[in-house]
Amino acid sequence: MENIFELFSSEIFYLFCFATIYFGAIIQSAVGFGFGISAAVLILFDPRLVPGTILVMGTFLASTNAIINFKKIYTKDLIISLCGRVLGALISLPLLLFTFGKESFLIIFAIILLIAVYFSAKKFNIIATAKNVFIASSLSGFMGTITGIGGPPMGIVYQNSKSLNVSATLNAFFSIGAFISVIMLMYADIIHLDDFYKSLLLLPAVILGIWTSKLQWINNYIDSRFKNVVLAICILTAVLIIIKFIIANI
Repeated sequence: MENIFELFSSEIFYLFCFATIYFGAIIQSAVGFGFGISAAVLILFDPRLVPGTILVMGTFLASTNAIINFKKIYTKDLIISLCGRVLGALISLPLLLFTFGKESFLIIFAIILLIAVYFSAKKFNIIATAKNVFIASSLSGFMGTITGIGGPPMGIVYQNSKSLNVSATLNAFFSIGAFISVIMLMYADIIHLDDFYKSLLLLPAVILGIWTSKLQWINNYIDSRFKNVVLAICILTAVLIIIKFIIANI
């Protein structure tokens, strides 16, 4: 346990991180996004876990789910979204290097997210067209690289699609996109060896979350209430970001 204490503030905090990652892994595996909720919670207690540790674990989590559900992936959408992800990640890199206005971008992202949820709840149909997927994936790449929270824009654009195909496509998207972000942040000396050590210690939570997400009652629930689940995840993510912003500026 000594290694854990070196990387985490205490055994209790490690267990808290484990539970948070487990919860996020279930959502990510079942819906296709939602692991950002774990990032939004953990950043309130230890900002060092974001984006590095979250992105490393997210890469493994999404890759595993993409392989499991490979045949259900929307190939055309995946190609378009990856182009947007790369663009968003490239735009975000200077911001990370100079840390200029990062908190401001977070609060703007949260507000935009809440507005999108409002219009979605008002029956404003958002369709996953090529243009919309590209815009959403660019925003996802931008915010995902900065904060480890890149899922909600993609969830919004796919809210009216079939849950099984969306989950497979988004996990494939995030597996490749998160890997690109990890490489870029390693090059920028933002992700370090400690991030990989922490990810390794928390890996059992990810594996357990993937297994839990395959339970039939979870799949049935997600499939019958997909849009509501997507909007709920987006609201929770936005609220957590706003809380972080308020705490950082007190």
